[in-house]
Amino acid sequence: MQAGAIDDMIFTMKRLIAFLILTLLFTGCSSTRTAKSQNASADEENALRMALSQASDKVPATLFASMTTEQFLTAKAVPLLTQTQVPLITDNLQRYTALCQNAFRTTLLSVHDTVAALSQTIGITDPKALVFQRDDSMSVLLDVSAKTEVTAVIQKKLAGELTEANAVLERIISDYRIWDKGKSKLGMPGLPAVTMPAIEDYTNLFYTTYLSALRTQEIDVRTTPRPEGTGSLYEFFAKEKAGTK
Repeated sequence: MQAGAIDDMIFTMKRLIAFLILTLLFTGCSSTRTAKSQNASADEENALRMALSQASDKVPATLFASMTTEQFLTAKAVPLLTQTQVPLITDNLQRYTALCQNAFRTTLLSVHDTVAALSQTIGITDPKALVFQRDDSMSVLLDVSAKTEVTAVIQKKLAGELTEANAVLERIISDYRIWDKGKSKLGMPGLPAVTMPAIEDYTNLFYTTYLSALRTQEIDVRTTPRPEGTGSLYEFFAKEKAGTK
């Protein structure tokens, strides 16, 4: 083989080797960037799940302690509050309210367990978007994707826990209707019609109140400053939004 041809072959081989080396370097850098991106995404997802779980932990057990009789009765039975002449109605309504508050407080424990479990399984397709979207984004995601599951737990638990409260309310309404009939016989104007709140009314009252508290607590977990270096979720989200690690 002529010397010129050998030189050309050597030159070609050198170019090929250089190309392969560059390809390997590029692939390695690309893989490193991909791995870093995947790790960052996993960190964001884990932080979001932890934020929802911690928010659930922070919802106070006293959430429903100040809920009023009017809120529990809903519009269906709220006229009861204006008929103080019905014998013992005020005392009985106070008992009804206390029983409802206790039923809601007990149910709160079941909902906490449900949300804590969902915080680990709820689908998150774009963790970074949820980090930057809003500071209660996981609570909003829960509402959008798991409301049916959460309200089913609430309704089932409340149905049992409200048994005594509903029995008291049924007696109140019965007394109210007897009083109404007595007034009618005397030629006096009748009282407004009232009906028992449905389990769906109680469930909706519980869920909307709980979700509002959950969103407030998630915002607190993600935005309230904690001591630097403690590894808090606040510190993680603050660095994410600042674009640092």
